[in-house]
Amino acid sequence: EVGPQAIRVWVGMQIVGLLFQLILWNEVSTHLSEYDDVVSTECAHNRLQHGVCTGPLWNISSWQDVVLSATNLGGHSSTHSFQFSTASRPPTFLIVIDPVSWSETSNQGLADPAVAPADLAEQQTELKAVRWSLEVVRTKPPQTGPALRHFHSSQEALTFEDLSSETHDALAAGGRIEWRATLMHRGTSK
Repeated sequence: EVGPQAIRVWVGMQIVGLLFQLILWNEVSTHLSEYDDVVSTECAHNRLQHGVCTGPLWNISSWQDVVLSATNLGGHSSTHSFQFSTASRPPTFLIVIDPVSWSETSNQGLADPAVAPADLAEQQTELKAVRWSLEVVRTKPPQTGPALRHFHSSQEALTFEDLSSETHDALAAGGRIEWRATLMHRGTSK
């Protein structure tokens, strides 16, 4: 049998628990509101570049639309390499791979695919079957470990952060960190 004292303790604990849940809800709501304010300020229409928010702490250092062959002829894959540099501490960057359909532009009589829309949500076709790989290597200072290789299909955003002592020393000396990324189109999956 449960006595009145046990019921009072249980109800008291429920009230204390509810109080803490309300405090947590209030704190989370405040943080979400602050986050929404920052996003609306930093991602205003005049601060968007290629659908990416730019601000005082981040920027777009490089933007490239790359055309790789639509087929994997004779077992050969098409590749594209590009170099870029970073000066952030620690070196941090984002690479986004977003395949677009060649057939959408070839039906319009264009030699190259259309430029990616400023807002990626405007893209009409999402290609889930396009297979690709990405290799990223630090070239200055030279990378001592293996290159980062990523194999994927369809759209992907990859974030990189280098916490090595070599980059720390290079940045302390006032330099920039240089990178080479190689994108390889590996055909489409069936």
